[in-house]
Amino acid sequence: MTLFQGSELPVEFDTAVRRYHGVGATRPLKIHLRAHKFDSAIRSLLPFYGVDCPIAVYDDSAPADFVGQATLGALQDWTPSAPLLLVVG
Repeated sequence: MTLFQGSELPVEFDTAVRRYHGVGATRPLKIHLRAHKFDSAIRSLLPFYGVDCPIAVYDDSAPADFVGQATLGALQDWTPSAPLLLVVG
């Protein structure tokens, strides 16, 4: 499921993540976002998924280009240089 895409994370991002997580979603969450919104997206996801939640990172301009895999906690202080596709869970 893709919640949001574009250059801005809407104010309702936390609400949407809470709703998605609260319904017992079993599929990974996909988020398209610009590099300058990466930090706020990670901070919004942490309370719902925790620091040990796996996350895959792809280049959003070429989704077949896998950038790497880590945990939400490991990506807290990382600053990407390009738009990304995050696959959480």
